[in-house]
Amino acid sequence: MQALADNRPEESEILVSALLKSLEDRPRKVDAEIAKNILAELRKFARFDALFRAGKPLQDCGQHAPEVRRQLAQALIENGEITRAVEICTPFHGRR
Repeated sequence: MQALADNRPEESEILVSALLKSLEDRPRKVDAEIAKNILAELRKFARFDALFRAGKPLQDCGQHAPEVRRQLAQALIENGEITRAVEICTPFHGRR
């Protein structure tokens, strides 16, 4: 995540793309702490588009920790999608 701290968007994008590719190739539940840390770093450096792009697949793979939902909702709020943010924050939304 040093690329984020050093404001190197190209390298940051490569990292996010690699994460997305990994989740696409082998969809599985990611450890909650790892997911929270990834999303927190993206939020810390205001990479809300990347946060949403990474958060949604994490959630789709079964990661529903409150902190993950909150980070994903924050990305949506920053992009003006308030209704979707509220839906994500609603417990058990979209799960059966």
